[in-house]
Amino acid sequence: MLKISRFNFMRCLFGICLVTVMVPAAYALDGTLLVVNKSEDTVSLIDFPSATEIVKISVGATPHEVDVSPDGKTAIVANYGSIIPGSTVSVIDIQSAKVIGLIRLKMASRPHGIQWLADGKHAVVTTEGTGELTLMDIEKRVVIKSFKTGQAGSHMVAVGPDQKMAYVANLMSDSITAIDLSGTTEGRNVKTGKGSEGIAITPDGSEVWVSNRAEDTLTILDAETLTIKDKIPTGKFPIRVVISSNNQALVTNAVEDTIEVFDVKSRKRLFRTLSNSDAKIEKKKRQSDGGLIPVGIIAVNGEVFVANTNVGTIAHFRLSDMKLLGVLSAGINSDGLSFSAVTVNSQ
Repeated sequence: MLKISRFNFMRCLFGICLVTVMVPAAYALDGTLLVVNKSEDTVSLIDFPSATEIVKISVGATPHEVDVSPDGKTAIVANYGSIIPGSTVSVIDIQSAKVIGLIRLKMASRPHGIQWLADGKHAVVTTEGTGELTLMDIEKRVVIKSFKTGQAGSHMVAVGPDQKMAYVANLMSDSITAIDLSGTTEGRNVKTGKGSEGIAITPDGSEVWVSNRAEDTLTILDAETLTIKDKIPTGKFPIRVVISSNNQALVTNAVEDTIEVFDVKSRKRLFRTLSNSDAKIEKKKRQSDGGLIPVGIIAVNGEVFVANTNVGTIAHFRLSDMKLLGVLSAGINSDGLSFSAVTVNSQ
């Protein structure tokens, strides 16, 4: 969970807002954007190319992250919980826009980072409260096993392209844990930087990139040996990192409201831009004084979506030049994002 002293995330209002395109644009994507709204306990399903919110789906308390299955039909949502720790994952059928299942994580608590495996049957979720990574069978709605990180604040997860290894960023321990999904229940830890929160793997599986929010850096590790290969500076409070299919690393800097794009091979920064919003949308949903607080970010077929958590908006960019395509309205405390090529049956 993001904790910055000058922002108070507990002062939450509840409301419903329709999606509006604030910047005229020609949208190339076709499918459904899913947005987790933490302070509404909902997930918004936004149609593309119309950029229209079709429905908000109620899930568990204070959901944080969402991921769509490889076939695009099913989404899973980590229900983090509020005062009472969460311990469930909601399963959503995208076409019907309905919750079709709930996975109970046994003794694990505070589920956060979540990712499907390539087989479309299994997924992993981090549990901050118990310092674990849990492997789930989504079809059977059961937990298969849990892997202990032995670290505090096991937050985000990234699975390698070979599906053998998963890497967990441990926010409070300034580390990552490498876990063999077919092996023992103990992972291998390595220090990466202060406030290691975001994590991503290059498309070829050779490198792990970690955003260290408390020291404004990216740490780059060899995925096999976990040797640190490089460390590069970022903007203020890098909270997420994702890597596109064309080897560009995108970083959201939560305190300075910027997005940076780096070339993976050269490590050079290609773009730095503000995460745009719209004052008219923000008025009823702003959670605190201060900035936009961009957090969740995804890159989809040459386009980029960024969730401005503090104001409930989604900035939409073209990756090739980071041109702003539009600003959408989501729910209160919008955060995790995912995209499906499946559209919602509105009838």
